[in-house]
Amino acid sequence: MRYMLSRRLVIAAVAVAAVGLGQVPRADAGLSVSMQQTSGPSGATGVTNLAIVTAAGFSSASFSGSFGDFTLQTISVASNSGTTSPGDLSVNSLSVRNNSAGNATIVITSSDNSFTVPLGSFINVKSSLSSPTLTTVTGSGVFVSNANGVNSSPLSLSGFGAIATSFQVPRPGSNYTLGSVLTITLAAGETLQLTGDTVASATPEPATLALAGSALPLALIAFMRRRKAKA
Repeated sequence: MRYMLSRRLVIAAVAVAAVGLGQVPRADAGLSVSMQQTSGPSGATGVTNLAIVTAAGFSSASFSGSFGDFTLQTISVASNSGTTSPGDLSVNSLSVRNNSAGNATIVITSSDNSFTVPLGSFINVKSSLSSPTLTTVTGSGVFVSNANGVNSSPLSLSGFGAIATSFQVPRPGSNYTLGSVLTITLAAGETLQLTGDTVASATPEPATLALAGSALPLALIAFMRRRKAKA
């Protein structure tokens, strides 16, 4: 009897602990966004995690104000991991100004490990970076997307333009992760506006490709027969 009572108390304690832990957001679940100044006249800063807001399947984080040697206007990071649309993780309309008297670098890191669409054993990922800044700066913004731990080729802009690259990654489970790292280095007084986007899309399965390939000879034969009939 004592053993059974003790065992029940242990189980109850574990259950209460589990409920308590469930109230604390896991650091590795869903969207996470952080900023860090890595160099500049005022020195490096610690990592600052932005608060996440979730509504209607979308998660987002935003910030406006001073951070280290920088002023950031309307940094907005958004993820659609809670929707039925293909995965999209974006850093939108970021405007950064270096207020210091020397070169300074800020890094914005984002990640979301709860994407489920599209389905399939592989996913295509498109990484893109654009800037509406008409004046070319001596510094640059470098954007690297990643998916399930695989990084894209770096994309770099120092002013007006739009560039993109694509890559493919395996998908071992039901969920997959999209992330990005945006590194901005500016000289004294420079301002740069940037938008970085990481978008996933479906990859045709080998069986689907084989089926499409096998249909080509049949279509060609039918076409030739129609031509002969007309002749």
